[in-house]
Amino acid sequence: ILYVYNGRSSGFDPQRIYQLKREWKPMIQEWGEWLSHPSTVKEKGLEVGLCRARGLGHLILGESDQAESDFQRAFQLANNDPEICRALAGLAFKKGDWNQAYTYTNQATRSSPKDGSLWYLRALAAARVGKATESFNNLTQAINQGADHANARLQRGMMYFVQNRFPEAISDFNQALQHERGLNSSTWFLRGRAYLFQNKHREAASDFRRAAELETLSNPSYVRVALMASFQASELDKARELMIKVLQGIPRSIENNYNQVVTLTWL
Repeated sequence: ILYVYNGRSSGFDPQRIYQLKREWKPMIQEWGEWLSHPSTVKEKGLEVGLCRARGLGHLILGESDQAESDFQRAFQLANNDPEICRALAGLAFKKGDWNQAYTYTNQATRSSPKDGSLWYLRALAAARVGKATESFNNLTQAINQGADHANARLQRGMMYFVQNRFPEAISDFNQALQHERGLNSSTWFLRGRAYLFQNKHREAASDFRRAAELETLSNPSYVRVALMASFQASELDKARELMIKVLQGIPRSIENNYNQVVTLTWL
C-alpha cells in the first residue's frame, strides 16, 4: 500500500483499495502513528504517500474534513501530483467551492495534460465559475485525451446547440447515444430539438417519440412534444399510434396517476 502512494506510482490502485476496504480504520490509525513522527517519515520519503493513503481512507469512510486535511498536507509537499489535485478538486466540488475546484483542476491538467478525466473535471469547474468558452475547449480536450463518454458528449453537444451549431450538436448527441446504448430519453429529446431547429421534422418527431416511449409514456411533456412534432411532420399515423399507446397504458384508477391524467386531459 505504501508503495502505491509514496510517489512511485502514477495513481491509486482501486483494486487494492477495495480489497482492503474493511481494514481502513485500523490502517488509518497505523498511518496516523507514522505521521505523528514527521522526521522519520520525511527521512524515509513516505510523508506524501502516507497522507494520500490516509486521505483516501477518510474519503471512503465518509470523513471529508479529515480527508481534506490529509490531502492538503500532501499538496503542500507535492503540489504537482495530479491525483492529490483530483482529490482536492472533488472535495471542493462537494462543498460547492467552485473557485477552489477550478484552481485544483487547472493544476491537475498542468501536471498530467494527457489525462482526459482531469480535463473533464476542469471543464465542469470552468462552467461553474462562468468560463463557458474555456469549459467548451476543456470538453474538447477531454474527449481528445480519452474521456470520450456520454456526459462529455452531452455537455459539449448542448454547448454546440446554444451556439446554433446544430450539425455538431447532433454529432455529439449521436456519440452520446452510442455510449448510452440508446437508453437515455433526455439524449433523444435533445437530438430531436437539434433536428427541429434544422427543419428536419421527421427526424425530430422520431426522436421525440423515442424519448416519450423510453419514459414509458408517463412524461406528459415528452408525449405532448412528440405528438406536436408528428403532426408537424405530417406523420398522422405515427401520432395516432402514440395516442393509442398512451390511452392503453392508462390504468383504470387514473385518479391515482397524476401524469397519466395530465396526458389524457391534453389529448
